[in-house]
Amino acid sequence: MMAVKYAVKMGAKVSVFARNENKKADALAMGVSSFYTSTDKNAVKERFDLIISTIPTPYNPAIYLDLLKFGG
Repeated sequence: MMAVKYAVKMGAKVSVFARNENKKADALAMGVSSFYTSTDKNAVKERFDLIISTIPTPYNPAIYLDLLKFGG
């Protein structure tokens, strides 16, 4: 969540993805613009300039590529 704090402080519009809603209250308290569960990526209508992943375990990052804006 440190990356979230820095990005919000720098004035970025920040969205958080998490496995479940356990971190939602903390994320919203930090000033994020939106919160999504990673199991419901189809609900995401916005596209992002940048995605920073802090997932500490192996996963397929390609599943998030369609969430980037063109040229993002």
